[in-house]
Amino acid sequence: MRKLLIASVLAAASATALAADVHSKVKVDTVPDGDNLVFTFTNVPDDGLVTNLEGPWKLDLKSAPGLKLAKTTFARAELDEKNASFSFKTTAKPEGKEGVIEYKFITFVCTKDKTTCYRDVHEGKADWKVAAK
Repeated sequence: MRKLLIASVLAAASATALAADVHSKVKVDTVPDGDNLVFTFTNVPDDGLVTNLEGPWKLDLKSAPGLKLAKTTFARAELDEKNASFSFKTTAKPEGKEGVIEYKFITFVCTKDKTTCYRDVHEGKADWKVAAK
C-alpha cells in the first residue's frame, strides 16, 4: 500500500463571494486515510467576529473531477459545531495525483455581542495533491 502525503490548502485566495463583502475565510485541509482522502472545509471568521451556528450552513461540492464521493451536499445537521467545519472522505483512491475541487460554502458569523450577523457565501476552488512517499 502506498503511503500518501497530502498538502493542506487555504482556499480563501481562490474563493470568490456572491455577496459584495464576506466576513470570513474558508480553509480547506486534505489528509490521507489509507488510499482515500479526507477533506475538511472550515469557516474562519475575520478578526472581531465569531462563528454563528444558528444559520442554515451548507456545503455544496460543485465539481470534483478525479474524486469519488458518496455525496456532494452537506447540510447544517452534518456541521462539526466545535470546529465550524464539514468533513468528508472519498470512497475510492483518487484518479490522479492532483486536482481541483469546486465548492459553494454558506457560513454565518456575528460580532461578539451578536448585534450584527452576516451570511457569507463563498464560492471557490481548492487544489489537492497526492504525493507518494
